[in-house]
Amino acid sequence: MHFIEAKTILTPQNGMNLYRGCTNHCIYCEARNRLYKEDHAFTDVSVKQDGCILLENMLKRKRTPCMIQVGMLADPYMDCEGELGYMRDCLKVIERYDCGIVIRTKNANILRDLDILSAIQKKTKCVVVVGLSAADEELSRKLEPEASGVAERIRIMNALEKNRIPCILSISVIPFLNDTEENLMGLLDIAKDTHVYGIEHNDCSIVLKKGSREYFFQELERRFPQKALLFARQLEQQEILSSPDRKKLLDILNAYCREHAIVIDQEILKRYKRTYENKTMGVQLSFSNIL
Repeated sequence: MHFIEAKTILTPQNGMNLYRGCTNHCIYCEARNRLYKEDHAFTDVSVKQDGCILLENMLKRKRTPCMIQVGMLADPYMDCEGELGYMRDCLKVIERYDCGIVIRTKNANILRDLDILSAIQKKTKCVVVVGLSAADEELSRKLEPEASGVAERIRIMNALEKNRIPCILSISVIPFLNDTEENLMGLLDIAKDTHVYGIEHNDCSIVLKKGSREYFFQELERRFPQKALLFARQLEQQEILSSPDRKKLLDILNAYCREHAIVIDQEILKRYKRTYENKTMGVQLSFSNIL
């Protein structure tokens, strides 16, 4: 971990990343292909030490509140956040300026901030997207070794439901590693039992570009050595690999979500996350806040 002085904290689409790089060590991490040009190791996380001040200065200049998206490039609740508390400071600013927020995480450190998340949800909209790709603890540790375990992520989802904070479950189906009906059904049962609003998915496919590709094969040989040759043959000339059982798995996913009233339409979920709501003054829609 190292600190940097940043000039901005929000993208034009209202994305916010206090951290660049991540220590979850997910084998399928797509953020690596966006950050490989950085002059430091991906796990040597760069921290915007003045992020909270930058955020307040930028929100002061906004004419209308917006939905702020957090966690697209790095988990905002990885271990360093537990030490620094920068995300909590930013949440206080977001709540003060009546903005909504969408947070993507795989870490139980988020439970520390339930009080502020609840305050945001009462005024506008707070959405938490919890990533979980295996229902089995052992398999989860191989896919996402430094993220919170399955039981801890279920605890996050239950706490969100108890506090009436909408949760979306994000699942990544990786061909030949977790693309079984048993695993998918386990994840779907977790979604049902924790009353999630919707489920995001990766269409049962992975994209491996420069940066993420090299790391995937390096870790594949270490974590799943029996699968390495199979992947090498399948991905020799491709960046995208779909599960051989993609259609069957998607059919199961769609049917289950229809039966249990879980939102599965990916476009509806995108609009839901982008749409700002003001619960004290009715509903406000602004296309300028759409990513």
